[in-house]
Amino acid sequence: MPPELEELDLDQPTGSVRRGQVELILDILENVPIDDVGNVDRIAAAVGARWSTTRKYLELVALIQAAPRVIVYRVKGTGKKMYRREPGTVRREITT
Repeated sequence: MPPELEELDLDQPTGSVRRGQVELILDILENVPIDDVGNVDRIAAAVGARWSTTRKYLELVALIQAAPRVIVYRVKGTGKKMYRREPGTVRREITT
């Protein structure tokens, strides 16, 4: 890694994605049961979202979790960001 790059803390919001989508995805993740299984109907009702939207975001999260990790860097002294991913295969289909 070049010395002018620093890895970003992804726990801090960057403002580059519509906030409503991020909040909804986080609400969905918080309502997925830990010690049990839940269906899309129950999770959608808990977050106040449509069934189709909830299912789409759950499938997207599963697809992203299976992908190689993307690392975000900030160029020191600037607001610029750079990205790289770890080796591995990126799946392109969402299973339905």
